[in-house]
Formats: sequence, structure tokens, C-alpha cells
Amino acid sequence: MLHHFNTMTADKIHHSMRYTNVVKNPDLSFLYYICTYFIIMIQRIQSIYLGLVIILSGVLVFFVHLWKNADGIGVSLMDLLNSKNYFQIVLAVMYLAVAVLGFMSLLKFKNRMQQKRINGVNILVNLILFGLLIFNLLSLSGELKDSLKGIGIWLPLGSIVLLFLANRAIQKDENLVKSVDRIR
Repeated sequence: MLHHFNTMTADKIHHSMRYTNVVKNPDLSFLYYICTYFIIMIQRIQSIYLGLVIILSGVLVFFVHLWKNADGIGVSLMDLLNSKNYFQIVLAVMYLAVAVLGFMSLLKFKNRMQQKRINGVNILVNLILFGLLIFNLLSLSGELKDSLKGIGIWLPLGSIVLLFLANRAIQKDENLVKSVDRIR
């Protein structure tokens, strides 16, 4: 019932925007189009999961210390990007690639199978990133306490869990659409 209500609301917004000449300003009509697109997209729970993946891998990594170096100084994504060490640059690029793949998947909300494929690639990138972070963590000097090393190693795991939840929600949507098609 709730899904039907949300779909009807989005359809009414789209219909009123398309078939009336309320907005004469082209800039405002573009804004209405973007708002309608966002309302239709955000109705699905997988959009929330993918948005959280983008926040974890694309936003949060700029504000938290991924780990601490031998001197006890926290290392952030900007430090990785400015590094001369190619391994650290690869880590930074992989964090950003996870965010870009999440954003691409979020925009493909009308094509569920393609969205699942992009999420699968994103899970693979996260697993590789997690393995590289484990390697980096084991090569750092000092004891292996997560609280001292930083939370950067746990961000890919959070992204993997959210991507699995998104894929599960996408599969539920796909099964619902197939069941409705069978009834017709």
C-alpha cells in the first residue's frame, strides 16, 4: 500500500510538471525535474543503502583518520592522495572508486539488473581494498589495536554489508515486478 502511494505521489508530481505550464522559467523547470527525479529515486530502500555507501567511502574518509603512522600521526585520504608512495595512492583511488561506483549504481535505479551488476563490482573492489588495508595494517609498526590504528579498515566492511543489503532489496523489487507481470 505504501509503495503504491509513493508511486502515485511521484506520478502526480511528474504529471503536474509535464502537462501544465505553471513554470515558465527554464531554470525552475530543470529544478522541478531534478526534484522529481530525486523523489522517485529515494522511494526505494536500496537508494538509502547506496547513499550510505557513498557517504562512507566518498565523504567520511575525508574527515576521519584511516590509520596512524609510525609517529602516531593520523593519515586521512588527502594525505594518501598527496603521498609519493604508489601503494597509498592506490588505496585512495580505490576509496574514491567505491564512492563513484555507488553513485553510478544509485543513478541506475530504473535498471535493476545493471544496478546489481555495478554493486557486485563494487563489492569486489571493496574486498580488494579490505585486503590491501589488512596488508597495510600488518606492515605498520606497533601493536595491532584497532583504536590506535584508526577506523579506515572497517569502512570497506561497512560498505560491503550495505551493498549486500542493497542487492537484496533490488532482488526483492525484481521478484515483485516479475510476480506482477505473471498476474497480467
